[in-house]
Amino acid sequence: MNTAATTENRENTLTRVKLRQEIAHISDGYYADAGKLAERMRQAGLKTDQVRNLENVAYSTDKVSDVLDLAKKQIGRGRWPLDVGEDILAALDKRWAEAKQIAKRVDATDDDLPRRAHLLLCREYIKHLAAHFVYQLRLHEER
Repeated sequence: MNTAATTENRENTLTRVKLRQEIAHISDGYYADAGKLAERMRQAGLKTDQVRNLENVAYSTDKVSDVLDLAKKQIGRGRWPLDVGEDILAALDKRWAEAKQIAKRVDATDDDLPRRAHLLLCREYIKHLAAHFVYQLRLHEER
C-alpha cells in the first residue's frame, strides 16, 4: 500500500472515530425529548410494529429521506395521527442542524459528512424513541 493511501485510510478512520464520539455525546441529550414523544405516540395508539418498522427503515437505509418518506406515508394513510406524525418529522428534521455542526467540527472538507451525520443522529433518536415507546406500553399494561 502506498503512503498516500495509508494516510487517507488513517484520516478516514480518525474521521469515523470523531464522528461516533460526537454522535454519542449528542445522543444522550435525546433521552428526555424522545421519552415525551414516545408517550404521546402511546397515547395516540401507535402500535409496536409501526415503531419497529420506523426503526428498521432507519437502520437499513443510507438515506434520511427514506425514513421521512415512511413517516409521511404513515401519516398520509391515516396510520399515524397528523399531530404525532408531524412531531416525529420535526424531531428528525431538527437533527439536520446538529449534523451540520458535527460535520464542521469533525471534517469540514467532507461534503457528504453532514448527510451521514444526519442519518446517524436520526437513527439514535429513533432508537431512543422505540425504547421509550415499548417501555411506556409495558408500564401502562401493568396499571
